[in-house]
Amino acid sequence: MTRSGLRIGTNYPTATERIQQHAAKLDGDLGVTEGAGAVAAIAAEELAKGSRKEVAGFDFTFSIPKSASVLWSVSDAGTQSLIEDAHHSAVAEMVAFMEREVTAARVGAVGRNGAVAQVDVTGLIATAFDHYDSRAGAPHLHTHVVISNKVQTTHDGKWRSLDGRPLRAATVALSELHEAVFADHLTRTFGVEWEAREIGCDRNPAWAIVAVPEELVVDFSSRSRQIEQEKNRLIAEYVERDGDPRPPQ
Repeated sequence: MTRSGLRIGTNYPTATERIQQHAAKLDGDLGVTEGAGAVAAIAAEELAKGSRKEVAGFDFTFSIPKSASVLWSVSDAGTQSLIEDAHHSAVAEMVAFMEREVTAARVGAVGRNGAVAQVDVTGLIATAFDHYDSRAGAPHLHTHVVISNKVQTTHDGKWRSLDGRPLRAATVALSELHEAVFADHLTRTFGVEWEAREIGCDRNPAWAIVAVPEELVVDFSSRSRQIEQEKNRLIAEYVERDGDPRPPQ
């Protein structure tokens, strides 16, 4: 699974804070009526702008299939290293794919969505951090790729902000592509076979290594069990309080 959307940064002043800052600079000799009118004009202008948030970067998380994490966890050091190599190669290909097909910057101050053009960039600035377990302590090999929001445009060499919309739109595609590329690398290395397994009535089937039993995957999926149990508890609580919203079968 690939997750994105964590935007790292600090907040700009809120509209209220901006109004107070501008109002404090007004001429103290203004009359009550003139002062109230000036503050009202400032408020109208700042509220129309809305609130902005400075974005320093984006965090993409690339995870290998659970069956592969299980295989990694019970393997010797040499086999673990080869599985990690397959994962790292897939992550590197995802970053290259993003540079080639996804990333762009916006230029201009007017026009639709606040820009007049989307321009190509020379590449991404990113760093990767490997994690080896889930929050519940279960085996879960995954990598956080933190991408800087600043990129250099190809047409003039200036540094501008990334257009975050294509990045968010590509999240699911990047997830599927990463798993496919990883599976290809692992199959080339070990000759493993894959199969589609059902993982719930409301979820799409997931690809798993045939040689890793589903029972073992479930045993090593404490985080998934916790989420499933909490989901079922919340559903039961809602149904008891408000009734079952589903139409009768």
